[in-house]
Amino acid sequence: MRTLSFKKIIRFLLLLTLTVNLNSCISFFNFTKISPPEIDIKNDDRSFQYISLYDETNLDFDNEKRIEVYNSGVKTLQKGLQESFIADSNFSLSLKNITQEQLSFPFTNEQLTPEIISNICLINSTSFLLVLESYDINYEKTIEKIENEDGENEKIANYYLVVSADFSVYNNKGLLIDKSTSVQKKFIDSREVIALNIAIRPFYSTKKEEINELSYEIGFNYINKYYPSKQIESRMYYSHKAFAKAKPYIKNENWLEAINIILPFANAADPKISKKAAHNLSVLYEAIGDMAKSDYWYNKSEEF
Repeated sequence: MRTLSFKKIIRFLLLLTLTVNLNSCISFFNFTKISPPEIDIKNDDRSFQYISLYDETNLDFDNEKRIEVYNSGVKTLQKGLQESFIADSNFSLSLKNITQEQLSFPFTNEQLTPEIISNICLINSTSFLLVLESYDINYEKTIEKIENEDGENEKIANYYLVVSADFSVYNNKGLLIDKSTSVQKKFIDSREVIALNIAIRPFYSTKKEEINELSYEIGFNYINKYYPSKQIESRMYYSHKAFAKAKPYIKNENWLEAINIILPFANAADPKISKKAAHNLSVLYEAIGDMAKSDYWYNKSEEF
């Protein structure tokens, strides 16, 4: 039996002690980070007229079943869009058709001029024009190597259904406020690769239900772009004994009190303490949403 030498045992114990000490000085906390709206509109009147530039005659294929799937997807997207606006009292959305007769001058889907946009909003008494610029359905494929029952390696193609829509928003002066793409994706099937990473992908016409589901989610979730978003974030902080009094306040998400306790240590004579204090201040200020002070203390922690 092999035995460890005395030096190796000492080295192992030192490494273990160092690891324990390092881990004991580091902790993590979670906080809710609020990001600003993706589309920030200041107008109190949040009324929208919707138009679609989607036109089946512009599709680059002529398969009738696939065209019908696209048409159904667009209609379902619009249903989700309308239902989300109806459910939100802060917004209103009109999906009624816009005709050339209403505008009293030529209007084409290929180009929306500021004059046309302004007139659409004026006729329908809305502050904004929401435009569905395009709609598309695709498959995304990833290749995975697996071991079969015989112990041999084989390739599997994983297919994901991807539905995307391009939206534009204009104000009633015809100025572009935002242009964005919304995407929803769902795993559909795994298929054996025949050769050269080639596999037979599923037909669009057989996935109409899934396509409509993803299309509805795009429409229904679009309104979220106008609201701040929330994410749970995790940050590391130094739980040094010098900061022990701040620990219960961090645990209870009383960020300001924790900052007040740690702040004096940023000027400590020991640079190791001041560096850790600066790092802690950076993540705590991030937790309360003050990114200017968070960046300041992050830069200070890098100076030590």
